[in-house]
Amino acid sequence: MSTVRGGAPLDGLFGLRRDLAEGLSGLRDAMVAALGPIVVNLVLAADQVRRAEPVILTDPGGETVPDLSDLAEAALQGRDVHVPGAMALPLIRADGGILGALVVAGAGAGSPDAVRGYVPLATRLLDGALTNLRAAAALRLLRERNRDLQAKANTDHLTGLRNALCFEKRTEGRLRSRKVRQALIIVDLDGFKRINDVFGHQFGNRYLRCVADALARTVPADTVLGRIGGDEFAICVTLREDGPQEVRDLMSRCRNAVMQNASLFGKPGLGRVSMGASLFPDHGEDYATLFELADAALYASKRLRRGTSTVFDPAIHQRFDSQAVMGSFDRALEEGRIVPWFQPIIDLRTRETTHLEVLARWIDTQGAVHSPLDFQAVLTDYRMAERLTRQVLGRALEMRGAGEMPEGVALSVNLTPMDLANPEFVFDFCAMLRAHGQTWEGLVFEVTENTVLASERDQSFRTLTELRQRGAKVALDDFGTGFGALSHLAVWPIDILKIDRHFVDGLDANPRSRAIIRMILQMAGELGYEVIAEGIESEAQRDVLLELGCRMGQGYLFQQPDAVAKPVPQGCIVPLPAEAPRRNLAARS
Repeated sequence: MSTVRGGAPLDGLFGLRRDLAEGLSGLRDAMVAALGPIVVNLVLAADQVRRAEPVILTDPGGETVPDLSDLAEAALQGRDVHVPGAMALPLIRADGGILGALVVAGAGAGSPDAVRGYVPLATRLLDGALTNLRAAAALRLLRERNRDLQAKANTDHLTGLRNALCFEKRTEGRLRSRKVRQALIIVDLDGFKRINDVFGHQFGNRYLRCVADALARTVPADTVLGRIGGDEFAICVTLREDGPQEVRDLMSRCRNAVMQNASLFGKPGLGRVSMGASLFPDHGEDYATLFELADAALYASKRLRRGTSTVFDPAIHQRFDSQAVMGSFDRALEEGRIVPWFQPIIDLRTRETTHLEVLARWIDTQGAVHSPLDFQAVLTDYRMAERLTRQVLGRALEMRGAGEMPEGVALSVNLTPMDLANPEFVFDFCAMLRAHGQTWEGLVFEVTENTVLASERDQSFRTLTELRQRGAKVALDDFGTGFGALSHLAVWPIDILKIDRHFVDGLDANPRSRAIIRMILQMAGELGYEVIAEGIESEAQRDVLLELGCRMGQGYLFQQPDAVAKPVPQGCIVPLPAEAPRRNLAARS
């Protein structure tokens, strides 16, 4: 048997509580007073507490009876047992089950009938102790389950970080309780959807855990860190020195840690993150405000150049506040201030204009011209994107029908993902052509490389197929920079590849860029595609492209985007601006 003395735990489940200890002492005192010197113990049956052996409960103030195991075991079988100087009596529950045994030793044990008189009291005492035991165990189990549920409710199951709700609550509590400066940082994984599409969701989950581990190892120990969305993480950190620069340094370390972790996968396109941050109390004193401003800074990072970090700045916020942009853009549409501009695509040998690419421009109320870089939010809203396309293309077709464009020059049009996903787009465009007396001849529709990641059963595929069937051509824009697999080129309805400007930039001095372009040209020739090189800025680049076999191109060397649809005069080279043009390259489309 196992002996529990003085309140020591019973296998971690039960100890002699004060009420049980007092009950045992009272029972012993009563029996000693009535029967003379006697040692009293209670034995709890093993099946009552799911133990291998019965448990002896000893009065802390008394003594343990001599080893009377045989007597106790017999009593636990329902028999009264007594020998000279000792006896054991079963304690039976109301339902007839054996609860335990009363074991006594000493001179008083020689009066069996007198000892039996205390059996009801011992039974009630033991039954009460068992009830308390079970209640305590149930309460303990309930508390453990509650802790587990709370942990699950507050934890992101994939990464083990705090989830969005827990992060918000912990950050709110920190902002209320701490008067020191804090920073709220939002981290967004660039291109995560494409990574999922290319490598699969299981790999995507591993990648998310990799990023979470990198961030957790980089931020200070007292930082609140959580995953707040599919590909977004958030950090609330105490600032100890100069606010903005300390935040920039931390974001830089986080970026480096993510890149280092991601490099272990040995796959392209991993490890790039964009970040935005706001400061407490500089930018706001509550979570909602700080989150909104950090999100605005993140939006600015992604629009200015992915893979960068931005600390909130009011001027940037005004530029990238999506609600403000949408409102102003809506008014500009109604007032006809969303207009087409044009940039020629030329034959590199003859400098003859072969196409005019249609580019959307927003003329604000002060007369300033804005490129899509300034209204990216519009392109993610299907209603606004549809209105943008209708207005810009409608005006371009109107100019073409009115003879404001050179004869025999194709019109190259950029389509948004919203246009391609619209099953009515082709029919709507047909109506626009009829309204302006135009045909499908000489039309090129440009789509980004990421478009071809969709399934062949996707509406985008059906839209492009129907456009080609009606006589238009399809150009794959910015080729070589996205996640499009080469296998898609054999299936998707494509006629033209547009080599991204990143390969053209520095072409005359970079052998690797030259090799990549040579490979693209060779592949395009065998697949029957035309090729256009983008971003040509120097005669040296033009010469190398011609040497490699590229026949068409566009860029600032020939002409910048203009409101007038005019060809490049043959033999004419447009001087570049005094400032380095690369600063404006992102505004091309």
